Amino acid sequence: MAVVRRILTASFWVPATYYLLSSDVTGFFYLTAVVAISLQEYYYVIAPGLNINLGSEECKGENKIILVALGVALSVVAHLGSAKAFNAFAVLAMLGVVLYHFGLRWIPRPYPPDAVDFATFFVDLFGMTFAWGFSHLILLRAEPQFGRAFTAIAVGASWSSDTGALVFGKLFGRYTPPLMPSVSPKKTWAGLAGAIIGSLLVMYSVVWLAQRGMFFPLPYFGANLDVTFLGILFGLTSVFGDALESVMKRAGEVKDSGVFFPGHGGFLDKIDSITVTSIVLYHFILPFLSTEATPALLASSTGEGCDGSSSRNMIFQGNTQCSGQ
Repeated sequence: MAVVRRILTASFWVPATYYLLSSDVTGFFYLTAVVAISLQEYYYVIAPGLNINLGSEECKGENKIILVALGVALSVVAHLGSAKAFNAFAVLAMLGVVLYHFGLRWIPRPYPPDAVDFATFFVDLFGMTFAWGFSHLILLRAEPQFGRAFTAIAVGASWSSDTGALVFGKLFGRYTPPLMPSVSPKKTWAGLAGAIIGSLLVMYSVVWLAQRGMFFPLPYFGANLDVTFLGILFGLTSVFGDALESVMKRAGEVKDSGVFFPGHGGFLDKIDSITVTSIVLYHFILPFLSTEATPALLASSTGEGCDGSSSRNMIFQGNTQCSGQ
């Protein structure tokens, strides 16, 4: 039943997300709202459990609207598309967490901060780090040439990985050992394989569609091996992002960050894998990608290319124009 709920939820939110992100205006409001709701879930659902388990009762019921506002402001700056402005404001946002603890918690008290106070500070700082991480999806979308393609890849590969992990885990998980039993007992090696397969399907699908003019302009990856590498990489980053949130929820004794998505949980449960994938794509893949778009297939109805040769291997050729055309 849980699988059915997940599939039904995904069947609505995947096309809805695609539609909302296709426009600059709706994309701005949608992604900003996602950051706001996700931070609200972190600071008001997960963080209180973490703080109480650390032994800090005074954090219970504390108003964290200032921290939520700082994270949302960071995401708004990311929409500007300036890496320098984003990095500068990210530092200010982190300093804002420091000032929040000094000015509103530590200085007004008659006794000095202890180890528990220091630990709860890092709990709040991690929430801002999450806002910084997810804002990389916004930075990807702001990329002038291939922004929409990067956004679709990050979201599609992550969500497809989640679905693949769930399906393969349900079908074959009983035959494989747990992947990380101390972190998330239900994760199995079968689920990891499903996550990678799901990501690979998305990567090959977007390249296939781009070659036929049915997708956003896509960077030229160079070879099938490159596409395979990215598919495997994004499958692994998706699993890691999901596992990272599992650590937070388990430490805070929280099952889900929210109930917005039936069968999935809250917004934070849906974008944990997207966050890590976006960071990796932005910092470690984007700088090395070609600025040349993926060429369209140049096969004529007779199966010949521009020079009369066979077009069978023209999928990844760099030059898409024939001489004299």
